[in-house]
Amino acid sequence: MEKYKKFNRPLYIAFIDYAKAFDTISQNAIWEAMKKYHINQNYVRVLKNIYEGSVSQVKLETRGPNIPICRGVRQGDPLSPKLFILVLQYIFDNLNWQSEGIRVNQDQLTHLRFADDIVLFAETSKRLEEKG
Repeated sequence: MEKYKKFNRPLYIAFIDYAKAFDTISQNAIWEAMKKYHINQNYVRVLKNIYEGSVSQVKLETRGPNIPICRGVRQGDPLSPKLFILVLQYIFDNLNWQSEGIRVNQDQLTHLRFADDIVLFAETSKRLEEKG
């Protein structure tokens, strides 16, 4: 930011915080990402056993029917943030953003990520809109 200010160049920044981010991850995306990054199949098999076939129920006076859980990662599980980050990495690796973002030394910086918070950078408002 200091360099852009020093050289009087425009800099556009968007801050994104995904609401309920961990609840929105497709379980299929988890398996695809694990395959792409060559995660040991024993780990994949264990996680599939945990996630596939998971159900929930509503209990008032009696138990309701099973509700299949097909999205999201398990709340409170220490592995959940890592699975979320794995899927997010998979998504960002498939975006064609090599020429996007801002120049920092010899590198192109397109975004910063921390868990479910993302910061996008662009030199024009149009480019920022296209990325967001």
